[in-house]
Amino acid sequence: MSKLSTDKILIGLTGNIACGKSTVAQYLKKEGMEILDADCVAREIVLPGTPALKEIVQTFGKEYLHTDGTLNRKKLGRHIFADETERQKLDQIMAQYLQQGFQAKIDQSQASHLIFDMPLLFEQNYDQDMDAIIVVHVQESIQQERLQQRDHCSLEEVKQKMQSQMPLKEKQKQATWQIDNNGTKEETEEQCQKLLPKLKKLVKKEMHS
Repeated sequence: MSKLSTDKILIGLTGNIACGKSTVAQYLKKEGMEILDADCVAREIVLPGTPALKEIVQTFGKEYLHTDGTLNRKKLGRHIFADETERQKLDQIMAQYLQQGFQAKIDQSQASHLIFDMPLLFEQNYDQDMDAIIVVHVQESIQQERLQQRDHCSLEEVKQKMQSQMPLKEKQKQATWQIDNNGTKEETEEQCQKLLPKLKKLVKKEMHS
């Protein structure tokens, strides 16, 4: 079932945590593609004074706020990744506000197409709204290593975060295109360079269909 209403061409960009999706998004942005960053929207909808933050505090408590009233994302993250029921509670709160936020960004955009950069594209069923999907993938061992280095977390926390997402192999099966990010940044960018003409061809085709 469709969640978004638009006549724009939407190209999903996804992958699992610490797979290097941001590297691909940055490259495509540099090449003139407009990016809709789901993580930015997720941060905007929980700013102080927002209905989403109010619901989060009512559900989880004020101990998940910083002293300045902003959401302590790391503390809440540790809590929900350790408990599947709690994670589902947060997902339910966020779902409607995220959808509203995405729709607002799409409506504001003047572009004919958008790269919809979203880690949980499949998990939250936004894949159905996409005209095509790019999946960025790495080996599990590299993913673990990068996540530990990036978030300075324990191996147990790394596994909790990874297990909360759909397996990469499942996402790869549903991809229109794949980017292998096991190598260097240069190798990843080389694949992005080869992908660009395909993206442009898709946009041109969809615009004239």
